[in-house]
Amino acid sequence: MVSVYLYVEGGGDSKSLHDECRKGFRLFLERAGFRGRMPRIVSCGGREQAYEKYCMKVKDAEKYNDCIPVLLIDSERAIEPKYEAGNKTNWKPWEFLTVNEGKKWSCPPGTDNGRCHLMVQCMESWLLCDITNLKAFYGQGFSDSNLPEEGSSDIEKISKEKIYYYIENATKGSVKKGRYNKGTHSFKLLETTNYEKVAKGSKWASRFIADLRVITDMAIAADHKQSD
Repeated sequence: MVSVYLYVEGGGDSKSLHDECRKGFRLFLERAGFRGRMPRIVSCGGREQAYEKYCMKVKDAEKYNDCIPVLLIDSERAIEPKYEAGNKTNWKPWEFLTVNEGKKWSCPPGTDNGRCHLMVQCMESWLLCDITNLKAFYGQGFSDSNLPEEGSSDIEKISKEKIYYYIENATKGSVKKGRYNKGTHSFKLLETTNYEKVAKGSKWASRFIADLRVITDMAIAADHKQSD
């Protein structure tokens, strides 16, 4: 059986947060159409841990040919146009990571740009694509007056620091939940975030969803071939 493994940044060092991380991404992907073809989601904590675990799984995939590993991490910064030129299948996340993070982030042998995906500039950018969901979650006291317009295609241009400022400032008056807390709120919000709004606001998120569909199709086809 060929399995797809999705190595995601998030979850910190807490088992409960790792559980929340997996659940958040699972429910988000279910609404994106992956029910019945869900990848195995691996919550990795920090982005370096995600990269290291992903590289180890790539070696296993080469050796046993029984899995397809995929990486999903924050970009942490804006992505220069040269790394996202032309068709999305030709984008170059590995080159972006190597240039910005150093050679330790080079593409491991046995994989390619199609298996590397970025949340630009962080997961909270995805959350801000669905302000309606934020309103429902935080309730009375939530203020969207200074937030980017829902559906804006400029979300990826907003710095990580500004994204955090926006979401913390908008939620500081929430009677129901209080100010945004990454540990207790982020994955709960992801569970109910509208994937279509995320894909519309973030072209890198759209690329991730499209590529993951292709990859899960490949795994299903490989399983059918093995069973024939």
